[in-house]
Amino acid sequence: MSKDRQVRSLYSALVGAIAENETLALDCAEIAEREGDPAIADIARAVGRNGRIRALEFSGRLASLVERYPQLLDPEP
Repeated sequence: MSKDRQVRSLYSALVGAIAENETLALDCAEIAEREGDPAIADIARAVGRNGRIRALEFSGRLASLVERYPQLLDPEP
């Protein structure tokens, strides 16, 4: 697999993980609310939010690496 595909694949996996993490956290928050535990619901939402923030930070680092080293997207010889 070329470097370009590896970087794009990593980014795609990251975006998918963000969505999956957030969906799971919101599902947990809904269940906690139905069970009458708003404190746990708030914690679940915070977990989802923190996961999204960390993933976005990682995404930014990945983008800056590609900007700094554009050869990461060059096809391998």
